[in-house]
Amino acid sequence: MLKVDKSTTAKAIQKMEDKGLIERKRDNIDKRMWRLYPKPEVLDLYSLIIGEENENILLYCTNF
Repeated sequence: MLKVDKSTTAKAIQKMEDKGLIERKRDNIDKRMWRLYPKPEVLDLYSLIIGEENENILLYCTNF
Protein backbone atom coordinates (compact mmCIF):
# COMPACT_ATOMS: atom_id res chain seq x y z
CA MET A 1 0.00 0.00 0.00
CA LEU A 2 1.30 3.44 -0.88
CA LYS A 3 1.83 6.00 1.84
CA VAL A 4 0.71 9.32 0.37
CA ASP A 5 -0.11 12.44 2.36
CA LYS A 6 -3.33 14.43 2.02
CA SER A 7 -1.87 17.29 0.00
CA THR A 8 -0.32 14.96 -2.59
CA THR A 9 -3.61 13.11 -2.93
CA ALA A 10 -5.57 16.36 -3.27
CA LYS A 11 -3.20 17.63 -5.99
CA ALA A 12 -3.44 14.36 -7.93
CA ILE A 13 -7.25 14.37 -7.73
CA GLN A 14 -7.38 18.02 -8.83
CA LYS A 15 -5.15 17.29 -11.85
CA MET A 16 -7.31 14.33 -12.87
CA GLU A 17 -10.43 16.47 -12.52
CA ASP A 18 -8.87 19.31 -14.57
CA LYS A 19 -8.03 16.85 -17.35
CA GLY A 20 -11.58 15.50 -17.36
CA LEU A 21 -10.65 12.04 -16.16
CA ILE A 22 -12.85 11.98 -13.07
CA GLU A 23 -16.02 13.60 -11.82
CA ARG A 24 -16.50 14.73 -8.22
CA LYS A 25 -19.97 14.63 -6.61
CA ARG A 26 -21.16 15.33 -3.06
CA ASP A 27 -22.34 12.35 -1.06
CA ASN A 28 -26.13 12.28 -0.66
CA ILE A 29 -26.01 11.42 3.05
CA ASP A 30 -22.80 13.00 4.38
CA LYS A 31 -22.43 16.40 2.69
CA ARG A 32 -18.83 16.72 3.92
CA MET A 33 -17.76 13.78 1.74
CA TRP A 34 -17.02 13.81 -2.00
CA ARG A 35 -17.45 10.76 -4.23
CA LEU A 36 -15.10 10.36 -7.20
CA TYR A 37 -16.29 8.71 -10.40
CA PRO A 38 -14.15 7.87 -13.45
CA LYS A 39 -15.39 9.10 -16.81
CA PRO A 40 -16.38 6.35 -19.30
CA GLU A 41 -13.31 6.89 -21.52
CA VAL A 42 -11.03 6.36 -18.52
CA LEU A 43 -12.60 2.99 -17.77
CA ASP A 44 -11.20 1.76 -21.10
CA LEU A 45 -7.69 2.50 -19.83
CA TYR A 46 -8.28 0.69 -16.54
CA SER A 47 -7.64 -2.79 -17.92
CA LEU A 48 -4.40 -1.61 -19.54
CA ILE A 49 -3.18 -0.01 -16.31
CA ILE A 50 -4.10 -3.02 -14.17
CA GLY A 51 -2.38 -5.32 -16.69
CA GLU A 52 0.83 -3.29 -16.41
CA GLU A 53 0.63 -3.28 -12.63
CA ASN A 54 0.14 -7.04 -12.47
CA GLU A 55 3.09 -7.56 -14.82
CA ASN A 56 5.31 -5.40 -12.59
CA ILE A 57 4.18 -7.29 -9.50
CA LEU A 58 5.05 -10.59 -11.16
CA LEU A 59 8.49 -9.31 -12.14
CA TYR A 60 9.10 -8.02 -8.62
CA CYS A 61 8.00 -11.26 -6.97
CA THR A 62 10.04 -13.53 -9.25
CA ASN A 63 13.26 -11.61 -8.61
CA PHE A 64 13.44 -12.78 -4.98
